[in-house]
Amino acid sequence: MPQALAIRGFEAEQIGPAIIWSAVPLIPLAFIAALLLLRKFDPRLLLAIGLACTAFAASLNSQYSSTWAAENFYRTELLTGVGQAFAFIGLVGCIVLQAIFAGALAKPEWVLTFRLSFTPSVYLAAPQAAIYMGHFLAQREKLHSNLSGLHVSNGDWLTGQNIHGMTAGLYAKIIRLGNCGGSRG
Repeated sequence: MPQALAIRGFEAEQIGPAIIWSAVPLIPLAFIAALLLLRKFDPRLLLAIGLACTAFAASLNSQYSSTWAAENFYRTELLTGVGQAFAFIGLVGCIVLQAIFAGALAKPEWVLTFRLSFTPSVYLAAPQAAIYMGHFLAQREKLHSNLSGLHVSNGDWLTGQNIHGMTAGLYAKIIRLGNCGGSRG
């Protein structure tokens, strides 16, 4: 989440206050999830509830447009946090139950074998997610770039004025970086 907030223009000292309000309720939620496991709640259901909350938050976030505001982020941030708390506790519960049912806790060397059985999936999940998200974001950028280009007509005075304003803003930033020693030369 901090990287998402940084993309939206938050400074480093603004990120903490922006998300601390949602982090505080997550600690009791983790204890609630643990108590559910203690009361014989199926960890697979807990994992499914957590993943469903995260997926629902992602679907809500997909509806945002260029009129995005920080207030839109609060409910999905909290829903994502709830999903993460429940999914993590459910996942750990599933792993422990699988270790028990597989007999991995009978001998210490069996625990290592059990651990090695799911290590490749742990190490491959993050790169695969990054690849899929990179591909998805690149495709969406192409789509939105194309849609933006469809609504821009050559020779329109409003289009020329907007492009001139954006170019002037970028030029000012480049000049400022050049004067501050930001460029090599």
